Amino acid sequence: MLLLLALGCRNVETPFPEGMEPLEENRATCPEGSGAHSFPEEIELVSGRGDEFDWTHACAYVLASAADTWEALKDPDVVVDRREVAEWSALYDVEEGYDYTMLVHHLVHDLITVEYDITWRHAVVVEGTDAPEILAVRWQKTFGASVIDILEGSMVVRSVEDDVTKLEIAQHLKAATRGPDTMESFQTDLHTDIVAFVNGDELPTYP
Repeated sequence: MLLLLALGCRNVETPFPEGMEPLEENRATCPEGSGAHSFPEEIELVSGRGDEFDWTHACAYVLASAADTWEALKDPDVVVDRREVAEWSALYDVEEGYDYTMLVHHLVHDLITVEYDITWRHAVVVEGTDAPEILAVRWQKTFGASVIDILEGSMVVRSVEDDVTKLEIAQHLKAATRGPDTMESFQTDLHTDIVAFVNGDELPTYP
């Protein structure tokens, strides 16, 4: 009986769909709270540089359900880096085999005009009784300017409580004149935009 109880209580790793795994183990520490504010609606980041690419990891909480958070991530205005990108447009249902896909075309006006596409893929990992409990999101540059050699990211969306969702983000970037600061800015803005969306507020305007 004790053996059966022990087996029943052990942790079971949840497999991610092929190709939807997190890029790597997240090194960011999640925001700490206490009492009624156990899950502060904040984001913590950690970044570094490597031989192949720069990286940034983040952990954040959103005081909304995983389903509402997922709706925010389906909106191109939320997921576009609006500090960097001047114009964008989106196509939907661009690939089969996922629960949601979106291709976003970006136009950047810098010293030169840069155009590139990012494809977003979403997959439900664990389906709850009424809504998803764990979602996997992956995005990557799939076409465009060679000044961006690597641009890819992953996010795990976990339901913590009915109205608390945890985001675990990992991102890689290898691009001319861009680095960890760019990713930290993007991930901070992404969290801010998700919070605005789930609260029915207008998205912030960035310079």
